[in-house]
Amino acid sequence: MTLVRDKHVGHWVRVTALTVAVISASGCARALLEETPVELKDEPTRPGADAPAAEAVMAAIGAVIEPRDAARTLRLCDADRETGACFDDEDSLSAFGVGGLLLPLILEVDGVDITSATRNDEGGWLISSDFDLTVNEIPPLCPDADGTISLSETGTLSLSFDAFYCNWIIIGNVITQIDFMIDMVDTDAQAFTGEYAIQFNGTGNAFGSGYFRAEALDEAEGEPLASRLRE
Repeated sequence: MTLVRDKHVGHWVRVTALTVAVISASGCARALLEETPVELKDEPTRPGADAPAAEAVMAAIGAVIEPRDAARTLRLCDADRETGACFDDEDSLSAFGVGGLLLPLILEVDGVDITSATRNDEGGWLISSDFDLTVNEIPPLCPDADGTISLSETGTLSLSFDAFYCNWIIIGNVITQIDFMIDMVDTDAQAFTGEYAIQFNGTGNAFGSGYFRAEALDEAEGEPLASRLRE
């Protein structure tokens, strides 16, 4: 067994190398996400009412993620399910696991730069992104990740990235998968929230999931974009 740190609960939890390897290799990260119909913050869905129209949902998420003059930077953090607020501004999305010789691994995703976003024939969004991530505080070498934002017939809004290759100085070669299931889009706050699942497998294996907040930042100031837009 190896030990990894649970930063919210504040105690050490035990994770077996076999458990992490099985979860990571199974490709089931997205299957663990709860499929909750998306809501728009300025148009809350009343009980029994129809879900927001597909085009309204796609326009709302586009207002948050679509780059303008430069890449759109989103800060990612673990968030409170009740309030949708970050636990802490420095609290990244995380995956825990093991590498060779049972070396404990912590993958942290601080944010993502969306370099392009275009509508597809299905009415969703195709995006190219560059993730800001580290493994044990060392940035791996990863190419841009391609993702798709789509809305299901049941009203669930997902952001799924194609599996992408990363090379890390100690572990070596891994395939990374990141998926989001979005339950709320807030255009005024330039943010969205929901469930996430992260995994990588290869010469190292790790898995993590939880509730997240993504918030657009002003590239020049590094502060929430919504604050500047309200000025």
